[in-house]
Amino acid sequence: MTQLIDETVTVKITRMKQVDNLDGPDTFLFTNEADFESRVTVDGKAFSGKKFEGKDDLNPGTEWTFTNTSSQRFVPIAIKILENDDPASATKVDINPDSGKKT
Repeated sequence: MTQLIDETVTVKITRMKQVDNLDGPDTFLFTNEADFESRVTVDGKAFSGKKFEGKDDLNPGTEWTFTNTSSQRFVPIAIKILENDDPASATKVDINPDSGKKT
């Protein structure tokens, strides 16, 4: 049986863009821009990414890069993006590039 060795696994989120307004329509006095936050799990290790406020089109750079080691052949990875105006009521963001389409 082949012994698996630890390998580095990196997840990097390079862009997050609001397609549908997450907070409701913009008004004459107020623009509803997204407050994105990321939560990623790589082989059981949980990470929370920096929260970016007022960014409908976000390029987080290295702030949303998550690294862990794993000896598994297939590494479980989970990515959750939240729209987080208030930590008590953070809303999951549907990740789909098409407007009006939910997955």
